[in-house]
Amino acid sequence: MPASESGTYPACALPYVLDAQGNINTSANQFDVSFINTGTVGAVFQVYALNRSSYSGPWTYTVEANKSLSDYWNGSVFGSGVYALQAHGPNGFLRSWQGSAQTASVMPETKITYNPTGNSIQLTMTNAGTTSCTMTVTNGYNNEDVRMYTIKAGGSVSDTWNIGSNANWYDLKATVSGLGNWLRRLAGHMENGLGSTTEPPH
Repeated sequence: MPASESGTYPACALPYVLDAQGNINTSANQFDVSFINTGTVGAVFQVYALNRSSYSGPWTYTVEANKSLSDYWNGSVFGSGVYALQAHGPNGFLRSWQGSAQTASVMPETKITYNPTGNSIQLTMTNAGTTSCTMTVTNGYNNEDVRMYTIKAGGSVSDTWNIGSNANWYDLKATVSGLGNWLRRLAGHMENGLGSTTEPPH
């Protein structure tokens, strides 16, 4: 099969400003996802479900500019109660959620905020549970950039990554100590209205 060319290439500015935020809903035994588009054009998200006994997708969501949509996946159809969902969008946008149906003791979650003028992103890590937890975040573009955080019960912690050296591409992976099935991955490209490059290798 033909191989992809190596290196990066010039890329035009795009009008996308996207996010997808997920959280476990223990009372309803489901995982909720909101698809958010604050850009100037419509965008299409596609969701795939892994470890599912029935249809695994894709589910397709077209979100107008400055609009949002939401949906949920029932935990009863995931094998061994372990949910695994991936949301894909334009230009490398990816959000991954995986884990067991957490009890109220530890309920971590993550959210990205873009800062286009500063070429940086902020990751906010929350814990809606009743027990503190330790989260580890790995930068996919620099494997030596591994950060650990203690998040108190009902609390939150935020940190910033400068992504200008990666042409505003980002790829963060979060895990939680003691929750072996729990994983969040947040990846994509932050637009700032300027030309950029294709995704750097990592």
